[in-house]
Amino acid sequence: MLEDYRLHVNERATHGLVKVVATPRGRVLGGCSSINAMIYMRGQKEDWDHWASLGNRGWSWDDVLPLFRKLEDYQHGAVDGYGAGGDPTAVAVVSDLYAIARSAGAPPAALPKAAEVPDSVTADFTVPHYLRFVVRDRPGIVAALATILAHYQISIDALLQKPGFPHTALSFVLPLDSCDSAVLNRALEEIACLDFHVEPPLCLPTSSD
Repeated sequence: MLEDYRLHVNERATHGLVKVVATPRGRVLGGCSSINAMIYMRGQKEDWDHWASLGNRGWSWDDVLPLFRKLEDYQHGAVDGYGAGGDPTAVAVVSDLYAIARSAGAPPAALPKAAEVPDSVTADFTVPHYLRFVVRDRPGIVAALATILAHYQISIDALLQKPGFPHTALSFVLPLDSCDSAVLNRALEEIACLDFHVEPPLCLPTSSD
């Protein structure tokens, strides 16, 4: 019966890399997301804190983290950053489905490899970033920014500025080479204290590909 719920893609469609691609179709409650890969994401700490800074009380990372942990039921128990004992998430449901498949005698090749349990969980990542600034123009602004970034061993790749902005609210972007997000956040804390900002600096991680 399982064959009735699969889609076979021909060799030409996959550029000859494989002859047949089996894509299970989820003809069950919840559809394909019930059987295919699912991702549970809390979002970035910086985003939650930014929303709270805009006046949304109760939206900071410290406010929402306990709620996330109450929802989580990490199968290996509570570790740093994850909760356990809460209501089932998609991860827990998929884990139960795999347990049922094992008990039914599914061949080992059809089952996923056991996941490694991390000692700790972190949101840090090392990728290039864009920093956008809106400032009251005056001499020495770029030098001040470069000095702080250099102190944290963060390299500026370029400076991008579109003409036409008033000097009272001058906008420009600094693309940065790959750097650790936690280190960059420490640099941004110092940068935020400088007195020429019209708007808080905007930091955007980008793909390193």
